Amino acid sequence: MRYPSFEFDRDGLERFYKNWSLGHLIEVRKPRVWRQRKRLQAGLRFLIDDSVPIENRLTAVLEGRYRVEGAGLNFLTKVLAAHNPMKFTVYNEPVAKALKYFEYDMPYGLTAAQKYLEFSRLMEGFRIESGARNAFDVDAFFYNYWEQNIKS
Repeated sequence: MRYPSFEFDRDGLERFYKNWSLGHLIEVRKPRVWRQRKRLQAGLRFLIDDSVPIENRLTAVLEGRYRVEGAGLNFLTKVLAAHNPMKFTVYNEPVAKALKYFEYDMPYGLTAAQKYLEFSRLMEGFRIESGARNAFDVDAFFYNYWEQNIKS
């Protein structure tokens, strides 16, 4: 997607959707996302702007001025994990189900951005405690656990 400028074309978006290394994105949403590409491109540039507090960035792309219908938390956290794999982990259904299996419940009464940041802090702690090299290892662990022990 031509990080960090995010000046991608249709093929770039297509490749992003086809890359399952950090989770599967639902392709039915892709045409809707493509139609909003200018806002998405600006939002992704804002999302990786480390001079702005992460909660502000996430809030803007999840529910604020950069919100793109069809580009939700799974989409955005793939970008965050690629941007800073020591701090951010992908949030997707297999990871969520594995965490639920381990009896982790997302806190109530928080915004979507705040919930993700709590999850991210938990995963960063898990990465440090487990000795994982980065968020990609953490994602792989939870995905494999889900695949081998939970998925039916």
